[in-house]
Order: sequence, then C-alpha cells, then structure tokens
Amino acid sequence: MNYRTKNFLLKTFYHLWPKIIFPKARDHFKWNVRRITVDQRKLEMSEDHRGNLKKVEPYAFIRVKNERRTLLTSLNSILPVIKKGVIAYNIAPGEETDGSEKIIEQFCRENPGFIPFHYPYHVEPPNSPKYATGELAFENTLGGYYQATLEQIPKNEWLIKIDVDELFLAPALEHSFSIPKTEEDIVIYSRLDVVRTSTGQIKIERYLRSGDQWLVFNKDLRFENVVRKRKDGSLFACEHLIKDNSQIPYSPECSILHFMYEKESREYKGDISKLENLEDFLKKADPSEFSEELLTLRDMATQFEQS
Repeated sequence: MNYRTKNFLLKTFYHLWPKIIFPKARDHFKWNVRRITVDQRKLEMSEDHRGNLKKVEPYAFIRVKNERRTLLTSLNSILPVIKKGVIAYNIAPGEETDGSEKIIEQFCRENPGFIPFHYPYHVEPPNSPKYATGELAFENTLGGYYQATLEQIPKNEWLIKIDVDELFLAPALEHSFSIPKTEEDIVIYSRLDVVRTSTGQIKIERYLRSGDQWLVFNKDLRFENVVRKRKDGSLFACEHLIKDNSQIPYSPECSILHFMYEKESREYKGDISKLENLEDFLKKADPSEFSEELLTLRDMATQFEQS
C-alpha cells in the first residue's frame, strides 16, 4: 500500500468514525497515526542523513503580554533554528507594562529577521464573561489580537506558533521543519506543563500530546473566538485557528517545557511536593517520545529574570 492510499484511508477512517463512539479511543487514534519518534529524529539528523533533509523555513508567530521574566530566554531557545518572525506585543492606552516591549525591540534590532508589532487595542482576558455575551468588538478579543498578528506574516509561507512562557528543544524543533511534505500538512507539538520551585527544580504538572503549538502553511488561515467550559462549570474563551483541507497532523517528540506559572498573573495552587521531578519523569518516560536532552531546558530556565 503506497503512502497516498494509506493516508487517504486513515483520513477517511478518522472523519467517519462517529464522535459519540469511543471518543477517548478516537482521540488517541487522532494523535498517534503520524508520530515522529526520538530515534527517527536522531537518525535523520545524523551526519550520514541530514544532508538529504529538505526543511521549511518558518516565520515565528509570537504574541506577548507582560511576559518579561521568560521572554528573552524563550526567544533565545528558538534562535538557533528560527531566524525570522513577527513578535507582537499588546499595550493599550493607559495600560501598565512590565517593559516586555523594550526587550522585544532590542531583540529585533539584534536579529533583524524578526519584526516587532505593537497591537494597540485593549484585549479582554479569557475569563471575561463578555465573550459569552458577544458584546466585544473583534479587535478587543484574543482572536482579534491573533488575527492582526497573523496578517503581518507573508501569505504562502510556513509559520510556527511560539509562546514565550515556553522553552524549546532546538534539535527537535529543527527536525520538525523537515516533516511537512505538502501545504496541507500540519505539525502539532506536544509539551510538558511544568512548575519551577524556589530551589530551581522542575516539576511535571501534566503532559499534553495535543498542545496548542503548531507548524502550518499560511494559506486561507483565520482566527475566531470560542467559549469553552471547564470541569468546574466556569467558562473561558480562547482563540481558534481555522484551516481548511488539512491532513491528519504529525506529532513529533515532546520538545517544549511550558512554564505557565512564571507569569505574575498565575500561581500554582496545588501541592508541589506531590509532583514528579523532570529527571525522574524522563527516566521512566517512553524514550520514543521523550529525550533526556530536555534536561538542557531545565538548565536554560535558570536564565529567567528574577522578580
């Protein structure tokens, strides 16, 4: 069975399998059909094979809102393999800033492939009930902020979504740029949500195979706002990328540590002592999905700004 036939059958099976039947199994199928393993990455990036790889050169698609603590370290983690992009920062008239925009402007001066973009409208936070009532103008929403940033990136170019409260494993990221073979291909990146203790230990909160980082071709893309319900019944809003005619996504090895609790607006409220250390987690984790190279990101996190 050739690749095109196999891919057609897999897509047909996925789309026709009713969501109401075995939804968990269906979701598991969705994120496993096109996995890229650690060993595959190491083989294809070896001296004997890397010359045969054809890689896309994506623009970084970055949005920032008062994230000074992790901002520069995050940008430096992608710099070895991403040389261009748009870094948007949101400051509306009268709003306070932590100085993130100054770091962005300096970074762009030193790395001219990156362009700063000031988004001047107030953006309502995700927990606002105004999303559910529909009373917000689009420019005051997360979707509006994302759409305006997207419009700064040239059409018919590849782009990768980067969040600056995350650190990226550069070798895995570089290899992922060789995965797309057609404009319809999408790469979805998995991540570890982590908590950093006062002594610098990295604790694992959860693993998300279907994270919200992606590599996609900038053709017929658009953002909209969606309102979702948490387990406790509360509502929250988020942006949602719309792309037509996409393939079943590829899912490479985990290459991201997500430090969401480094933001001043967030605080981990659980018992950190019950969380597993990154080192212990990696010793037991599936070696096809997790490389011990992730420990280099632990060391990189020591470069975060101190509050």
